[in-house]
Amino acid sequence: MPDRLDSGVVGMYAPATSFFKEKTMKLTERLRTAIAIVSEGVNLWVDPPRIRKLKVTIDRGWYERRAAQREADKLAHPEIWDRHRKRAEGFAKQGLLQKPKNLRRYRLLVTHPQTGAQHDASVVIDIERRLIDWTYTSAWLFGEEHEGSGGIGLMLITLPTSALLSPYIFVRMRMYAAQEEREGMSRHGSALLEALGDQITADERLEMTDAFKSEWARQCLRRKKVTLAQADDLLRTLRLVERHASENEAMQYGDVAASDYRWFDEAGDCLAQGGIYGTRDHYVKVLGSVFEDEEADRLISCFAVREKTVNGKKRARA
Repeated sequence: MPDRLDSGVVGMYAPATSFFKEKTMKLTERLRTAIAIVSEGVNLWVDPPRIRKLKVTIDRGWYERRAAQREADKLAHPEIWDRHRKRAEGFAKQGLLQKPKNLRRYRLLVTHPQTGAQHDASVVIDIERRLIDWTYTSAWLFGEEHEGSGGIGLMLITLPTSALLSPYIFVRMRMYAAQEEREGMSRHGSALLEALGDQITADERLEMTDAFKSEWARQCLRRKKVTLAQADDLLRTLRLVERHASENEAMQYGDVAASDYRWFDEAGDCLAQGGIYGTRDHYVKVLGSVFEDEEADRLISCFAVREKTVNGKKRARA
């Protein structure tokens, strides 16, 4: 009899227990989602290293696996590979296939510890210039990914919370800035070297360190603010490449991007860029400073050597 009574009581309260358990689980899930959103919003301001919570492994066997896979694909689909071979030979004859030289590629395998998801990434070093080659490097490793409108929306949604957490955000930003000044490289490069640990040799670590430091110095230079006179002096030492739309293109597309200007140094780095959009907008950005209208018109006439392209026809002038 007591057993029946106890089972009846439990059965009577079972729906209520299930209801509160379900509500608790939903509330917990919403709380976790809110914390994740706020955390990502704070990270947009702080810009922490992307791999701080990820496992990074040097993938030494990538090229062997790739070669084996290519051979298997050739045997499975010989007609497709024959078409690709002929197309590549045609491109090579036209000079369109130029293999990059003096580059060292480090293949990485990035693993998320919670989900176990894995994906490939690459760090490519220009050996001669001791810089990162961004053509083949996974830019997200160094915080260079494009956030887009989603990042802007997330920042706006979390703005009230970020304002409340502003002292914490300021301290973290200053800590990372102090680390970068102390080590002479970005926080992302430091985190990547730490994650690789003993997986790379002393020579490879030295090569990466030199490239990360040189790249960080170049980025700092590009953020430097300059006056109009300093911009004038700098541009007169650079090579200017102009690209102009033809009259037909200007009539077809209006005054959008009618003229484009880019200044390059001897190493091929673009230190300044500008544009003329008809009579609507003139601008020139030199390092970290932007000049407009009359100041931009003055800077456009500053160069050491100019290469001008009008509708695909080049003209060079000293």
